[in-house]
Amino acid sequence: MLDHRLGFGRPPVRMLIDRYGKVPVTHHLLQSTSAPTWVFTVREDYTFPEHIGVVKINEHENTLQQVLQYAYENKIQSILVEGGAVLLQAFIAAQLWDEAYVITNTAMYLQQGIKAPKLQGKTSIVHQFENDCITLIEPEKN
Repeated sequence: MLDHRLGFGRPPVRMLIDRYGKVPVTHHLLQSTSAPTWVFTVREDYTFPEHIGVVKINEHENTLQQVLQYAYENKIQSILVEGGAVLLQAFIAAQLWDEAYVITNTAMYLQQGIKAPKLQGKTSIVHQFENDCITLIEPEKN
């Protein structure tokens, strides 16, 4: 949902990176008006519902840097990245993270799936909650 699930406080700004318009405009994320939503895209011909903000990005420049520049200019101080392994790995590889919560389920075993991003750092908090192990990892300070 990419929202504040409990309903307290201001809703977070949703920032969707969809460079080439793969997410259909009928997707629930783009139909919901529960939180401000911005789409970062290189497409000029992509039409969105009126409540969606569009940020045109340069295809030949670093996408993450453009998103973070937008966040900085709009005083967005904290970003929760919810994405697939490719997006998460891009933030990790560019060292654009300061903490990661890794949730590992100890009871569910999958035969196949998508590999999690490779993350190295200092483990500072571990919580066990039923079958889930929640680990806080922070980057090593150089």
